[in-house]
Amino acid sequence: MPDPWRPQYSEWKAVLDNLLVDEETILVGHSRGAAFLPRWLGDTKQPIRKLILVAPNLRTKSINPRVQDFYDFDIDATIKNLVPERMVFISDNDEQENIESAELLAKKLDCQIFVLPKQGHFILEDMGTTAFPELVAAIIK
Repeated sequence: MPDPWRPQYSEWKAVLDNLLVDEETILVGHSRGAAFLPRWLGDTKQPIRKLILVAPNLRTKSINPRVQDFYDFDIDATIKNLVPERMVFISDNDEQENIESAELLAKKLDCQIFVLPKQGHFILEDMGTTAFPELVAAIIK
C-alpha cells in the first residue's frame, strides 16, 4: 500500500478499489491493514468470503494527527452481514494497544479471535520465522 508509515485512507482505498474484489475474495490485513480493511468494507459495503485481521492496530492513542486521520472511523457492525467468516489473530505479547484493538474488532464484528503465544506483532523479528501455519490454515479452510 502507498506510504505505509504516513498512510492516507483515500490513497489506500484507491488501490483496493482498483482490484477485483467479490463474494469469493479473502482479505487479510496486518497491523494498519487490519484497521484499513474494516473501514473499507464499511464504506464500500462489498461482500467478501472471509476477513482475516492480524495484529490489528486501531491507533487509538496516536499523537500524530496526520496518521490519526487514517484511523478516525466507526467500526460498521453491518460488516457481519457482508462477510460470513471473520477472524482476528493476536499474540499475547503484542503491544497492549494492539491487544485492545483485536478485542474491540472481535467484539464489534463478532470475529473468532485466536490468541497465539509469544508471536509479538507477527513480524519476522518477533516470530523468528516467516512460517505462520495458523494463518495458512485459516485461509485455506
